[in-house]
Amino acid sequence: EDPTQDYLPSTGLLRAFAVPGPVRVDAAIDRAGEVSQYYDPMIAKVVAHAPDRSTAARTLATALRRATIDGIRSNRELLVRVLTHPEYLAGHGDSDFLERHDAAELGRPLLEGEHLAVHAAAAALALQADQRLADPHTPGVTSGFRNVPIAPQRISFDHEGNTVEVAYRFDSGSLVELAVDGEALSELTLWSATPSSVDLTVGGLRRHLAVDLLEDRVVVSGPDGSADLRPLPRFVEPGDAVEPGSLVAAMPGTVVAVRVSEGDAVAAGDTLVVLEAMKMELAVTAPMAGTVTTVPVREGDVVTTGQILAVVEE
Repeated sequence: EDPTQDYLPSTGLLRAFAVPGPVRVDAAIDRAGEVSQYYDPMIAKVVAHAPDRSTAARTLATALRRATIDGIRSNRELLVRVLTHPEYLAGHGDSDFLERHDAAELGRPLLEGEHLAVHAAAAALALQADQRLADPHTPGVTSGFRNVPIAPQRISFDHEGNTVEVAYRFDSGSLVELAVDGEALSELTLWSATPSSVDLTVGGLRRHLAVDLLEDRVVVSGPDGSADLRPLPRFVEPGDAVEPGSLVAAMPGTVVAVRVSEGDAVAAGDTLVVLEAMKMELAVTAPMAGTVTTVPVREGDVVTTGQILAVVEE
């Protein structure tokens, strides 16, 4: 096969758009598949072709940044920052690269600041468009209609463990107010909003953003990157709240070691539980110094995403 051709996956696991240069994607799972803790951690491969190494690295980084990755957590952020790192581009991407550079810093979310704010705003607008389409009783009523409009509609999202709040207000069918985390977005024009796309001008720059409304989250993708946003409930039952200090499983896995007991004193960074998932061992560490109050798991347990592994009281 010609390596200079653009290859897009038929499975929909990765969906690249506006990607310059030749990129090939090999993926072996579709959207209907389930990735369990027994699956190999590499479920897709992205290859870029260029006349020289640095151009190929930048092309690959652009493809990854602009790709839509639905349904799974990935190491996209880490890969993009490694591929664009001056040391890597200079040919020093050896096996000690992640020893010299903090993997957590390299893997932080690509979308930050205004870019994240625009993606969160698009998620809120796509959700309100979906709600209006689903309303058979008052299809002609503007979203958030009030006889005396005094307050905007509000929705909060979880993004990589941080809460992002979007406030918006429509008047006579037009978007007149849009703010993220209390900061109003300037030079605002909403050209269109549907459950699958949002066309929005913010700060004088027009953006076309693709939206996927999934069962429990909204994935918004654009030229700046992709954001995975989980809508938070407006009202939480007390029994549904996670106890402060709870350490939860980031993915399904098997508990292979429990290194603490209830009542143990721990320091920040101490390993409490070790999980095995996707042929890797993942250490769950204490985020702060404190006392272990609960250890509801034991060696050999199979846990699901979000399940509490231990609770530490500061």
